[in-house]
Amino acid sequence: LISISAPLLQRASFRISIRQNDLLPKIDLPSLSEAGGVQIVFNENLKKISLPRLTTINGGFSVDSNPKLTKLCASKLVNGGSVCIGNDLNQPFLDADLSELVTGSFFPSTVCSDSNAANVCGAGGTTGVFSAVG
Repeated sequence: LISISAPLLQRASFRISIRQNDLLPKIDLPSLSEAGGVQIVFNENLKKISLPRLTTINGGFSVDSNPKLTKLCASKLVNGGSVCIGNDLNQPFLDADLSELVTGSFFPSTVCSDSNAANVCGAGGTTGVFSAVG
């Protein structure tokens, strides 16, 4: 794949999984508000993920092992489910905006950032994955 854009997709009761696409530079899901899960992993040249209307993930939210990823925008995500955002070793250039993320749980893994990840913009302009772990 070299492009993923689904401007009309608003809800997905299933898990959206985008993995191992070495030519994919960008993912744009501008209308997606709710998903059963989101997994974006092992995309060698992925630089930007745009999920501007996403508010709820009922399963897991995993973004890791995308070494060139610089931007993850999910600024309206309130409930992240089980969250794994890749750490600075496997996504060293990541600037992530999860500023509204309030509830969910941190997925314990060696590839995930801890709850105080410096590369993730949390609620109130703080750094970290959650404003409240629940």
